[in-house]
Amino acid sequence: MTPELIKKAFTATGICPPDPTPVLKKFKPATPEVSSSDEDSTSPLSELLRNEIKGLTEELCRRGERQKSYPLKRREHLDTPHGGAVFWSPRKLRQAREQWAEKQQKRDQEKLQKTRISELREQARLYKLKVTQEKRAAREAAKEVRMKEKAEKEAERARKKLNNNTKKPIRQSQNGKRKASKVNNNRNKGQKRVVDSVVDEGEASGAAPASPPRVTRHGRNIKLPAKYK
Repeated sequence: MTPELIKKAFTATGICPPDPTPVLKKFKPATPEVSSSDEDSTSPLSELLRNEIKGLTEELCRRGERQKSYPLKRREHLDTPHGGAVFWSPRKLRQAREQWAEKQQKRDQEKLQKTRISELREQARLYKLKVTQEKRAAREAAKEVRMKEKAEKEAERARKKLNNNTKKPIRQSQNGKRKASKVNNNRNKGQKRVVDSVVDEGEASGAAPASPPRVTRHGRNIKLPAKYK
């Protein structure tokens, strides 16, 4: 190897003098740089692609809706060797239509049943609310009646108490009069017995009977002075 060949080898690899270009050429860039002119040229294309993708998406959605609504589609026939075409005889077509009608009727019945159940629940709720309100009103009415009866009883009790308090002094005065009259009667009876005994003794001794002692209206003895005897 000559010095010239060695120098050419270092130059080709970019070692001496240092030059990274030979090495970088062996690696492809991950994302190519897009110039402004390229971007301007691809923008209409990108718009067209987006529109096409949007149209395909809408078409797929419409096909899915048709498959759900159309009862004669059978997904098990998609892998058939004749390209997925389905051949219907008049009998099969009639059966499929009958099945679809039955399903639709069943769906309508379920919907009607759900509506009916919802109405019954609402009626039950309203009836329960009405019963609760009636019970509350009955309790309030009974409470008012009890309060009225209690007030009447208290008023009657107060009236009787007032009457008793009014009659009590009258009874006490009457009892006092009865006691006083009874005491006077007892005194008069005692004095009468004394006078009778004195008269009996005078008659027995032959002397003139002494005059009976004088008493007051209240039954007390009146003592006469000596000069009036």
